[in-house]
Amino acid sequence: MNSKTKKLIRLCAAAGYRRVAIGVCDNRNRHCRAWPFSFDGSIFCTLTSSRRDQWPPIWNIVERCGIKLLTGNSDQVQIGVAAMEQLTTGVYVIKKVKAKQ
Repeated sequence: MNSKTKKLIRLCAAAGYRRVAIGVCDNRNRHCRAWPFSFDGSIFCTLTSSRRDQWPPIWNIVERCGIKLLTGNSDQVQIGVAAMEQLTTGVYVIKKVKAKQ
């Protein structure tokens, strides 16, 4: 896993995501299962809660990682194939993270 992917996963954990699929299908994510397009260039995330009162955190996370956001849905962001080359593809399961004190 490269440094940009590590940063993305760390920010996803801090935002409350429990699973992140980068460029691949995660069958445990309902949006992935219903996705009719290629997974190249997409990141799918699963939140630990059902809170939906704001913009999806993944949109801000990819921009904080220096990756250009193209478009997205609730738990999905499209960054494009060229930007995908900056990340390590795969499904990442985020373990419980201890809060900083």
